[in-house]
Amino acid sequence: MKHEKLMTLLWSCVLSFLLSFGAVACVVSGFSMMVDLGDLREGFWNRDEFVSACVYVEKNLPHVHLAGIGVNLGCYGSIQPTPDKMNNLLTIAHHVEARIGRSLEVISGGASSSYTLVHWGTMPEGINHLRLGGSIANPMNIRLGRGLTFPGLREDSLRLTAEIVEIHEKASAPKGQSTKNWAGETVTREDKGRRWRAILALGSQDVGDAGTLIPVDDGVEIVGCSSDHTIVDVTDSGRVWKTGDTLIFKTRYANMLYAFSGKHMDVTYVYDAE
Repeated sequence: MKHEKLMTLLWSCVLSFLLSFGAVACVVSGFSMMVDLGDLREGFWNRDEFVSACVYVEKNLPHVHLAGIGVNLGCYGSIQPTPDKMNNLLTIAHHVEARIGRSLEVISGGASSSYTLVHWGTMPEGINHLRLGGSIANPMNIRLGRGLTFPGLREDSLRLTAEIVEIHEKASAPKGQSTKNWAGETVTREDKGRRWRAILALGSQDVGDAGTLIPVDDGVEIVGCSSDHTIVDVTDSGRVWKTGDTLIFKTRYANMLYAFSGKHMDVTYVYDAE
């Protein structure tokens, strides 16, 4: 109980600060309060505390408009959005509406992972909002991860190009006494004999786990990466590669996030008239 009272006090202080800012700026800001339904990322865990915080916003912050409530699922705890979770959210929304004396405009059922319920026709009536981002910017990610497609969205809208800075025919398994690699891992590589190995000028600092990139060229296999280099096996690609050539990859969500957030990547926007 002491912890819950402390959290309520802290939220009151934060929201009161928003009130003072809104009073100075003379604006009304609409936002949604977040509740945690098991994924253990953002949001109130205690339901009574959550409803009380919503009431506090409604009654004490005239320059801050409580537009709705929302939940996040799947991003941290890998908790599946389900009809039961959505019905739980609706129940909480009804409690909030009863306390504040009006309907909420927004009841947000989550992000792209919750689109599965819309696709399957199992999203309960009353959930009127989803926060879709990654599934639109990178629709291939939700197809690979959730088995769903967005009609009308192209999967080639984002391409990652990496230059070959070195290429040699080498042994496929490291030689010598094994130790931990740059990431503190002990790895074992399969011995496939001598293979043509190309070194790319990008690594984990640029795309996260480079091993999750998807080569566009057939016969190209990613065999490993370090912080700033990625090694690909091009033996079975059916063409002769040389230093300066570029390889093209499709990216998953995490690769896209790293690439756009880092300072070592050049981003070029190409507009298709079609």
